[in-house]
Amino acid sequence: MAGAPDPGTGLDVADFLSLHPPLCPVILHTSNSDGRLAMQNRLRAGGWTVATVLPREAAWIQASWLPVARKLIGPRGM
Repeated sequence: MAGAPDPGTGLDVADFLSLHPPLCPVILHTSNSDGRLAMQNRLRAGGWTVATVLPREAAWIQASWLPVARKLIGPRGM
């Protein structure tokens, strides 16, 4: 959309979270490889558990994101 503000790359969120104690796992879902590595490094340096999902296929949430979320949450979240 023309004139819409740039929402950023997610690095601003990773920077914010990295300054706070880890509360839960984080799933990075981006195809931006440079940004993903920077976000991953900053979050891990802050003690956060980080997983990455690449949104490639049409049903990527069910096919890729959901299995990772279930693994990270474990049986307590089911």
